[in-house]
Amino acid sequence: MFEEVVAFVHLCGAFASMHPSTARQYECVRNDGAEIDDVLAHHATGACPTYTGLLTSFVVRGILVRCAPG
Repeated sequence: MFEEVVAFVHLCGAFASMHPSTARQYECVRNDGAEIDDVLAHHATGACPTYTGLLTSFVVRGILVRCAPG
């Protein structure tokens, strides 16, 4: 399961770079594969991981930032 999550995150990043959208809520500001893998590994060890928790972890680590509305 962990490998599928990693692949999905990398696929989403690649898709976002090919198809930029002004409607995105978050933007990747630091595409560091090792840091992303570390966040995913840390998140996977949680008792009940959620996408919200994963997103929060990416923001806290400075990998993603919230885009300004509009």
